[in-house]
Amino acid sequence: MPGAAGGGGEFAELRGYVEAKLLWNSQANVKQVIEDFHRVYYGKAAAPMLAYLNSLQRMVDFPPQGKGQHFWCCESPHFTDKFL
Repeated sequence: MPGAAGGGGEFAELRGYVEAKLLWNSQANVKQVIEDFHRVYYGKAAAPMLAYLNSLQRMVDFPPQGKGQHFWCCESPHFTDKFL
């Protein structure tokens, strides 16, 4: 079951899949790898799950505008009422 207790956190399966693909081919197209994972793993729910992942990704400020740090779900000011 996706997201089962002790699974390593949100998107743990995706993270492991991308890491494995990059170990086999460091030049892999990461965006395509992520889309492929969603299509196979989530099936009919792939599009909304990918939209959710993309929404989270857009909230992270990359240099030079920000520090590129990951946010924590329970402490982040990024989870506004509008986003939720």
